[in-house]
Formats: sequence, structure tokens, C-alpha cells
Amino acid sequence: MTEKDVTINGKTTSQYLASVILENLPERPFNIRMVRETADSTPDQLQNKTLWSSYTEIIDVKQCYPNTAIVGLQVDAEQFGGQQMTVNYHIRGRIIQVPSNYDPEKRTYSGIWTAA
Repeated sequence: MTEKDVTINGKTTSQYLASVILENLPERPFNIRMVRETADSTPDQLQNKTLWSSYTEIIDVKQCYPNTAIVGLQVDAEQFGGQQMTVNYHIRGRIIQVPSNYDPEKRTYSGIWTAA
């Protein structure tokens, strides 16, 4: 089991994000649990409830397609009231010409590229 103690101190008037790196995790699937050791406050003037928002898994492997990004998304429709979810991405890159003599299925070039 991998465990990590994280202490959060200080004040903020907005959301606080913490970054925690866990290494040597067990085989998938695995569970992640966050435990708050102090009780949530009861006065209305003090707002310090703790909640889990998200996590990101970074897998350090050699990629098959360098300098590219692949996005995969799986969500539970019940979290969105059974409604279809809309996802927007901001993509930055270059539009390039693909040679007219390139066959993407065979991954070969034939003849001379006409720049068309």
C-alpha cells in the first residue's frame, strides 16, 4: 500500500489545489482515498470543508507518436443527470500539407509529390 501524508495550512478565499505525487502504485484498478483528520467546522462564518475534485494519472512511457496528444474521456452519465455531456478543447498546432502521393493505409509514397 502506498500512503502519503499531506498537511494543508493557510487561508484562501478561493479554491486551493494541491499536487501530490504518488509513486510505485499497485496494479490497476486501485483505490485512492483521502481522509481529513480534523472535523469540518460548524459555524457559518468559517468555511473549511474538504472535498476531492479530481486526479491526473501520468504514465511515463515512450510514446508511439512523439509530439502528439491523445485524449480519452470516460464519464458516468448519471453524474450529469443522464444528459449528453459537451466537451470543448482548445487545440494549438500547425496545419500542414499532406503529400498527394502519400497512402496513409500503406504508409508509403508513390511517384513525385505535386504539392496538390
